[in-house]
Amino acid sequence: MVSLGHLNPEQRDAVLHQRGPLLILAGAGSGKTRVIVHRIAYLLDQGEAPQGILAVSFTNRAVREMEERVADMIKDRSIVKKLTLSTFHSLGVKILRKELQRLGYPARFTIYDPSDQLALVRRVMRENRIDETFHNAKDLLAAISQAKNLFLDPPDLNHNAHHELYNNVMVLKKTYSLYEDGLRACGAVDFDDLIRLPVKIFRAFPEALHTWSDRYRQIMVDEYQDTNRAQLLMVECLASVHKNLCVVGDDDQSIYGWRGSDVSNILNFGDQFQGTRVIMLTQNYRCSGHILTAANKVIAQNKTRYDKELWTDANPGPRIGLAVLPDEEQEARYTVEHLYELKHNEKRPWRDFAILYRTNAQSRAFEDALRQERIPYKLVGGQTFFERKEVKDTLAYLKVLYQPSDEIALRRIINYPPRSIGTTTIERLSETVREGQYNSLYQACEHVGDIEGLGTSAKNAVAEFIGQIEDFRSRVPHLSLSALTLRLLEEIRLFPYMHREYKNPNEAKSRIDNLSSLINAIEQYEKRVDSPSLDDYLERITLDTREEDDERETEKDAITLITLHGAKGLEYPVVYLVGVEDGFLPFYRQGEDPNVEEERRLCYVGITRAKQRLYILRALERRRFGRNLEREPSRFLKDIPKELTFFLQADQQRKAQSEEERDQKFKSFFSEINSLFSK
Repeated sequence: MVSLGHLNPEQRDAVLHQRGPLLILAGAGSGKTRVIVHRIAYLLDQGEAPQGILAVSFTNRAVREMEERVADMIKDRSIVKKLTLSTFHSLGVKILRKELQRLGYPARFTIYDPSDQLALVRRVMRENRIDETFHNAKDLLAAISQAKNLFLDPPDLNHNAHHELYNNVMVLKKTYSLYEDGLRACGAVDFDDLIRLPVKIFRAFPEALHTWSDRYRQIMVDEYQDTNRAQLLMVECLASVHKNLCVVGDDDQSIYGWRGSDVSNILNFGDQFQGTRVIMLTQNYRCSGHILTAANKVIAQNKTRYDKELWTDANPGPRIGLAVLPDEEQEARYTVEHLYELKHNEKRPWRDFAILYRTNAQSRAFEDALRQERIPYKLVGGQTFFERKEVKDTLAYLKVLYQPSDEIALRRIINYPPRSIGTTTIERLSETVREGQYNSLYQACEHVGDIEGLGTSAKNAVAEFIGQIEDFRSRVPHLSLSALTLRLLEEIRLFPYMHREYKNPNEAKSRIDNLSSLINAIEQYEKRVDSPSLDDYLERITLDTREEDDERETEKDAITLITLHGAKGLEYPVVYLVGVEDGFLPFYRQGEDPNVEEERRLCYVGITRAKQRLYILRALERRRFGRNLEREPSRFLKDIPKELTFFLQADQQRKAQSEEERDQKFKSFFSEINSLFSK
């Protein structure tokens, strides 16, 4: 039997609830994962079949943590394997692998990542004379994604109602429709389809809805405040038979509205699911007292939220340090000097420290300062291993082996390494597809000998390429995936090409080393899973490569540089929250109105990442396009009671300033802060 004695009363109530909808409002650091894990173990104790338990979260990291903690608790990994612990997107893939043919898609499909999606949008725009000079492909793709998250098809888009998605709704409708046709022709879906298409299937085919809803008799959804409209509909469908739906989230940490999440999903949960019971987890186990009080005071100013206040029995801890520096360069230098001194005085590892900022561009000054001091750091959210060109090129070959209709992958490799198949040849082949002679670019390549308007050398080059691909397709069942990939790279002579192409031998070596790392990664995958396969590997790397890259970085003893959005779900003993200025936090561009409530939630998330120490910094000026622009303090600072704060030592701050500036700057600084806190 699972022990519940160490849970607080609210956590225990949440675990013991078995029937009907339940909303667990879990404040920052309140032990929500502990509740989910104990709830799964308790349901198993009560006789629930493991196959009937579904727990959904947003990241593979969260899913793995659930798996490990459930396994530690119930001591039987065979039972854990029968549970469905999954991300939303992985669950969507699982459903589509069995059901997608109902919508007329091929049995085999690939999942397009953002670069594949953008390539497809640009292709359909070019082929249909939609001028990218006036219509930005990235903006159109973002609008298509938003429409899918809202569960809107092209015919649903209305000029009056959906102008905010894109300023020309007619162009958006046309591009969206062409993009959908292109995906289907390529035998592909995108990330948004992994949620949207299961809902379409459930709505169109009641027998599929009943099968999947009857399968999962207990459903739990983590981070529910981050769900969008399509995810809400998916959850609603899956819970339609038994209504045993438990969602866990915090409206105060809903910070992804810009990418489609809808805080009203959690605020209106009781209206959506009748008979909902609400349990609030308000005891915080992460932050020291002063940090938690500051966070409570900041978030209390939001009007649209559940009324709750976190508390802790931890000691108050140090007060929150405040510092204002003349500009971004000195803000960065001072931060690095301060954390260096703190690290050595308190004998902390580098991994204890995190520098949090609102926009990626802010990292540059801190990276420079850390490099100058030779301090190890990791930048979370930069280019990942699987986004590197040579890696994506190799994966494109594997995608074509699996799904030859994948035109985006095919176009990427058809002349890489160069094999005398030029743009004119590719366009002539594509033209035959548009004319209806062939169903796909690959099929046109297979019949290249019959196509008029191509020279003999071009036809021979295409035929040789197709012969090579077909040869490797025939080897897929007989070779391990790692051996297949290595032989492919050798036979297309990619390594000699790189030595010729990149004049700098170090760059060539670096790219070849990346390919070696890819082979190693595939070998590790083959050791890790029971039934490795090409389609399973492609699915896994598309769904979670960014997370896996970020997790590799966590092995280092290094300072973390990360955006506020990226830091959600993480925690650090010491946090430097930098650039706390209007324009950054809340973020807005000139002439725009900020979404103050969501930005305030983002500030709250930043504050509650700190466990022991929090320092808040900003600059008086920042340089933009050759001009120094004055900066105002963030409006959120005035909500932090001044008795919770202290000014960092003036003599330390003076290290970052010239003698000529310091007196005037600090007079201005203290006058400004006193004025701020007296409001």
